[in-house]
Amino acid sequence: CIENELLMMLRAEKKRSKDVSLNEPIGTAIKNSGFMIPPKRITINFSPANIRKTGTYFDQPVAVSILPDMTLEEQIEISKIQSVAGNLSESLVKTRPVRSPHHTATVSAMIRGGFNSKPGEITQAHEGILFLDELPEFSRQVIETLRQPLEDEKIIVSRSGGTYEFPAKFILIGAMKI
Repeated sequence: CIENELLMMLRAEKKRSKDVSLNEPIGTAIKNSGFMIPPKRITINFSPANIRKTGTYFDQPVAVSILPDMTLEEQIEISKIQSVAGNLSESLVKTRPVRSPHHTATVSAMIRGGFNSKPGEITQAHEGILFLDELPEFSRQVIETLRQPLEDEKIIVSRSGGTYEFPAKFILIGAMKI
């Protein structure tokens, strides 16, 4: 009984000091299973069982599954953006957007704008995920274009026809093979 009390006290103290690490129980479980612990990192897949677990099919479902449900205001805002972009297929968008532009996408494709200004990939990912697969393959200009929208949660496009402000609150996920 005394040993159990001491153990419980130590665990409680550890939790209060916020020194608890997920690596301890995960590492112990991996060791106990007989597998070797990877020297660089451990990847944990929390995606549903019916989804492929390789490449983009692995990364996107994991990211989408941790996002909260959309509020009605978010559904309306995203529906407006999709309508202006010409992508609205139903009356109200019910799922968070996941945009995955090809690595050959240009700065123009990412921000759009123009005379009849439309939202680009960055704005279409608003309140969702912008997934850049093969991140090092994207041009330096495209990567640098992401800085301002990530900091300000909006994108300002200045063209000869005027200055446009689009919302750009998104989660950026980059993937690459190492």
